[in-house]
Formats: sequence, C-alpha cells, structure tokens
Amino acid sequence: MDFSSFYRLCSADKTNALQVEATPETSAYIGRETFAITMGINVPDRVLTFRRVVGKQPMDIISSSFVSIYLISGKVVDVLRDNRVTGWTTYPVLIKSNRDKFIDGYHGLVACGRSGSIIDSMSKHIIETIPPQGNRKTLLQREAWLGLYFDINIWDGCDFFMPADIGEETGHIFVTEKVVNIFRNKRLINFNFTPLSTIYQPLSVHILQNKDNSAE
Repeated sequence: MDFSSFYRLCSADKTNALQVEATPETSAYIGRETFAITMGINVPDRVLTFRRVVGKQPMDIISSSFVSIYLISGKVVDVLRDNRVTGWTTYPVLIKSNRDKFIDGYHGLVACGRSGSIIDSMSKHIIETIPPQGNRKTLLQREAWLGLYFDINIWDGCDFFMPADIGEETGHIFVTEKVVNIFRNKRLINFNFTPLSTIYQPLSVHILQNKDNSAE
C-alpha cells in the first residue's frame, strides 16, 4: 500500500449543517485532553454534552468546538460495523438543540489505530511568489509543505488511525481508501476526504519588496 491510499478525514461543514460546541461542564472536563480522547487514550467516564452553535441540519458527521472531536450518526456506526472497518470506537454524547430539546443517535468518534510520526522531510518544500493584489502593494514569498506523510513502517494497519505523537497544533484523523469508498457508496453526508499527497501546509510568508519596490 502506498500513500495514494490514505486520506485525512474532516467535516465538510456543508451549508446549514449542524455544528456544536461543548457545554461549559464538558469543556472543563475535556480541558487539554482533546487529542487523548479522540485517540482513545483517555476514555470519558461520563456522557459528554454538546449544544448547537450554527446550522439546523444534523448530518452524518458533526464538527465541534474542539479541533479533533467529531460526532457521528448511528447510521455511520452501523456502516462501520457492517463493513468490518477497523481502528475506531465511540463514546456516549448528548446534543442539545434549541429549547432544551435533544438530538438522539450520535456518538463521539475515536480513531484508536496508530501510525508512526509525521515526517516533514517527505513532504515537498514549495516556495511561491505572490504578486501584489488589490490594496496590497508588496511582493510576497510564501513557503509551504505539500503532502502530509507518516512513518508507514509503524502503521498498525487499521482503517482509522492517528499519528502516535500527535501535537497540539494538529489533530489529524487518517483513513484508508476502503473507508472513503464505503462512505461514498453509502452516501454518508458531510464528510470530507483529502488525499494526503495534496494537503497544503503553510509555513511562513515573507515580504520581498516594499511599497517603493525596494527589496527588504
């Protein structure tokens, strides 16, 4: 298996898609343990409660106020089980809509599979020149990595997985092509799958010329 078979999972946040935030009690409980919960290292000992922020339509994946915490529908859980997808589990959640009503049938997503560390040196280093535009009169230079790669020799083979040393700035959930194909065939709504080879990671932006066209 090469890297063309791996994708990053996110919510597409479609128009009118329900998005939630943790209630104050749940937010205090999660604290800085966001990634540990999503990785399955810390298992919640209570039901985590969320409330509506924007959108009205509950879809098959719901994004939250925490970077890596996603809620998935019962339909998704059934699809994962029926197709023997590996590397995932769930924890109980409760979603409050307006007027103290509740939205049933959702679960917190855990990606308990593991891969090796992210290896920046495998990404393509890009240097781009950005010409002046609109009110900006400066010529800019932008650096970025193209592609997001990990140590595949340490990957445990699960369909859902996260890098073993996930950092505070990330929260990537990776899936195999098997997952992407299944979800598309089942027409699960609001998922976004990005091939790892196409992920753009900005590093820095520098001014090459000032307003007087003199180099900085």
